[in-house]
Order: sequence, then structure tokens, then C-alpha cells
Amino acid sequence: MSEIVDPKRNPSLAAQQLVVELIRAGKLGSSVIDRQAENVIQVFDSIEKHLNDKYQSGSDAGIF
Repeated sequence: MSEIVDPKRNPSLAAQQLVVELIRAGKLGSSVIDRQAENVIQVFDSIEKHLNDKYQSGSDAGIF
């Protein structure tokens, strides 16, 4: 990854980058099998929601 996106400015893209890095690290399935694809989507949705909630509320709490 060439540039890390600031999650405060673009939570959706930051969530996407995190999911891609988790796949590259082998921590998240990257297969096209339906169940693994659903898992990747659920992880993305969860991270995106967390980042949006965190930075819209102005919270200084940790990510997880």
C-alpha cells in the first residue's frame, strides 16, 4: 500500500485498506467462496461503522 488513508477524513476507504491488509496478512479469507466473501463484507461493514461512529462522535477511544 503506497499511502495510508486518514480514517478521520475517509473512514470508508480506511476500512477498505484495513480489510485488504488483513487479507494480505492471511488473517481474513480472500477466496471467492460465498461464505468467505460474506465474512469479508461483514468485517468491512463492522470496521466502517466503527470508524464512522468514532470520528463522527469525536471520541478519542481506542479502535477496538
